[in-house]
Amino acid sequence: MLFPAKSFAQEGEGLHGVKPPVALPSEFVFLWIALGIITAVVLAYFLVRFFIQRAKKKVVVPTLPPHVIALQRLEGLRAQNLPAAGKIKEYYSILSDIVRRYLEDRFALRAPEMTTEEFLFSLRYSTQLTSVHKGSLKDFLESCDLVKFAKYRSTVDEMEYSFLLAKKLIEETKLVESHV
Repeated sequence: MLFPAKSFAQEGEGLHGVKPPVALPSEFVFLWIALGIITAVVLAYFLVRFFIQRAKKKVVVPTLPPHVIALQRLEGLRAQNLPAAGKIKEYYSILSDIVRRYLEDRFALRAPEMTTEEFLFSLRYSTQLTSVHKGSLKDFLESCDLVKFAKYRSTVDEMEYSFLLAKKLIEETKLVESHV
């Protein structure tokens, strides 16, 4: 047996009264102060973060209509003067991207992710564009593809025509806001 048979109370020690509180050593005062400072800093951090996020939610940035963004991008493309620099393929890539992104933003069509053939096929039964707009869009995208993929060397007049075709398509299909 590991323990003796007699209990501790039988040893004559008996029960004692409650001991008085023990004073903490002075080293613990520093720990309590440090803990208080850390708690205050963490609390201040979360309060500041909360109020900054709350302020950000109140800021409403007006978004421009898709046609305005597209027309601004067209003017930016024109300002780059890529045809004069001989960057014809880059010019057509940017031009078709502007039109495709406009169509995505304006009509929720997934134009940028599709090939021209896929996109034109998806438009076949769509009522969002008129048949005239579908035809001009087809001509526009096919002329862009000729330059981008078939290494067709477009003339300055053809480039200007494509630019004007893109601009016309955007202006004719823009969302007209009615003020009631």
